[in-house]
Amino acid sequence: MKFRFLLWLLAKKLISTGRKNASFQKELSRRDLIFQLKTIDGRHSRYFIVNRGNLSTGTEKPDSKPNFTIIFRDPDYGFSVLTAKKKNAFVTGVLEENIIIEGDFTLIIWFQNLISLMKSGTADIPDHMQRIGFVGTGLIGAPMVRSLLRGGFAVMAYDINPEALERVVEDGAHGCSSLEDLAEVQVIIIMVNTMKQVEEVVFGLCEILPEDSRKTVIIMSTVSPDAIVQLRAELNKRGRKNMDILDAPVSGAPLNAEAGKLSIMAGGEKGVYDGIKRVLESMGEHIFYMGPLGSGASMKLVNNIIGISGMLNTIEAFALGAQKGLDPDLIARVVNAGAAKNFVTEQWVFTKMLIRLMLQDTLYNARGALFTTGVKDLETAKEWAEKSNIQTPCVQSSIEQIHNMSEEEMVSLLEIILKRES
Repeated sequence: MKFRFLLWLLAKKLISTGRKNASFQKELSRRDLIFQLKTIDGRHSRYFIVNRGNLSTGTEKPDSKPNFTIIFRDPDYGFSVLTAKKKNAFVTGVLEENIIIEGDFTLIIWFQNLISLMKSGTADIPDHMQRIGFVGTGLIGAPMVRSLLRGGFAVMAYDINPEALERVVEDGAHGCSSLEDLAEVQVIIIMVNTMKQVEEVVFGLCEILPEDSRKTVIIMSTVSPDAIVQLRAELNKRGRKNMDILDAPVSGAPLNAEAGKLSIMAGGEKGVYDGIKRVLESMGEHIFYMGPLGSGASMKLVNNIIGISGMLNTIEAFALGAQKGLDPDLIARVVNAGAAKNFVTEQWVFTKMLIRLMLQDTLYNARGALFTTGVKDLETAKEWAEKSNIQTPCVQSSIEQIHNMSEEEMVSLLEIILKRES
């Protein structure tokens, strides 16, 4: 009975928040959909219908099938999760298979974001940070923009890909036709792919800004630490000491970015970092200050060496096991009980969802990310090490492993895993 009452109370709270909270209303307006919360036995159930920013609810089955359904093990467990103070109660429930998700998983993230806005409201933002410039609205950049919007920031977005830019404009960002549109913004985030692109943006800003212009530029791309330090030196030479630079690359999949739960590693002057930490907190759950300029990029390269090489070997091993008759879900459980567990296996339920999303993507070329961004990151790490005469044979091995594999072969391995799992 208390779970059924809680569902009714949740519905009332969602409707009430939609009338009072502008950020919540904006998020609600992003989707027209139907979702359902229920228990496995089906005895406790409620439908929620979102249409043009309005929310209605009831226990009667609607004409259309829900876009997603969240199924709890039993009423008591559902009540404990929905009232839990721990942030990770829902995620833990999914990983432990006490919560089953049916339908489009990306909409589950949307729902979590909605609940988060309902609980937190909108925090005050300092005047100089109320508008954020954002360059690079790709696979990770776009959900980062959405996280900033949910955090109450106005985002001035720019990307050379009109289609990618249009996606975030639809979500509420202001689309910019050129870097000149960012002239009045004091904090600018750069989330492009290469250091050359970073330099094009930074030096492009220098061409349009007055010499005494104060800006904080946050470089969140994965690039060489040495190149970041060199960029700072070049800006000083050009008389741009008022342009503050932070390197703050991120770790996490698009799903983490969508949920505002990236890990962020920042390097630069501590005072500058402290001044913009509020911005980083809107995009990340774990924020680390690593030290002087370049420290964030250094940590990201170390992180990616481990992450990319581990992911490659894990996918290959899972595909081998699947082809030899093993159940991937059981493989994950066994691996997680021993020393071989890693981020792929520990979040196996979400890993499978990410694989499906990656295989379905048509806008950001997610299938080819390993062969472009992934190998670029490893080669950057290798060059960074070699400048200090440090040999990294395992990094070289991972690079060769990627070069010796085609995109079609990687897709085939992923499809084998999903096919065997299903």
